[in-house]
Order: sequence, then structure tokens, then C-alpha cells
Amino acid sequence: MNKKIKVIEIFNIISNGDYEALPLNIEVDGKKYKWDILEHFYSKENGDREDLLQLSTVYDTITFLDMNAEILDKVEDNTEEIEELDLTKKQNIWDKLSMCEDKINELVKVVKEIRKDLNKC
Repeated sequence: MNKKIKVIEIFNIISNGDYEALPLNIEVDGKKYKWDILEHFYSKENGDREDLLQLSTVYDTITFLDMNAEILDKVEDNTEEIEELDLTKKQNIWDKLSMCEDKINELVKVVKEIRKDLNKC
């Protein structure tokens, strides 16, 4: 089941300028929309220039802002591709990096956990 968010919440995220927190793909009123990163608007997924805001001309303001948007974004599980590094077997410049091996492996583990948690949403 995909996560839901109110349309008003999406507009709050936009007004705060926190574009990285925006879902890239949503479905509202049975129509799929995709966030245009360059032009900063939700257009219909089929490539039309129809904006999510056009729904506000179909519904009254309160109904429109209170609508649920289903978040269609899915975090890909690429954890198999992430492997812990063994930099001690490398030479030259890698020898200097071996001091960071434990920290790098910690980061890899954290990334794996984050991906698992995001896929549960």
C-alpha cells in the first residue's frame, strides 16, 4: 500500500522550498502526476502540460486542498549492489584510505537500513 499525503501538505512543502522532500510521483483524483524538477510543478504523467492546480478549478478550494495524494514513489532495493569495502588489500593511495574503512562500512550499513525502512512505507 502506498503512502498518502494531503494536497495541502504538498503545497506546504513547496512553499517552504523543501523540494527534496516532495514526492516525485503522485496520484490525485485518479490522475497520475510527476514533479517537474526544473519548472517546479506537477504535470500529468502522460506528458501533458496539465498542472495539478487545474484540479482546483474542478473542485472547491477546501475539497481540493483536503484531497489525498497517493505517493507512487518506490525506493529501489539495490542493497545487493552495496558491498562492504576491504580497502586494506589495495595499494598506494588506497592504503591511506584504509583508515576510513570502518566508517565507510558503517555508512554502507546505515544506507541498507534506510532503504529497508523506506521500502516499508
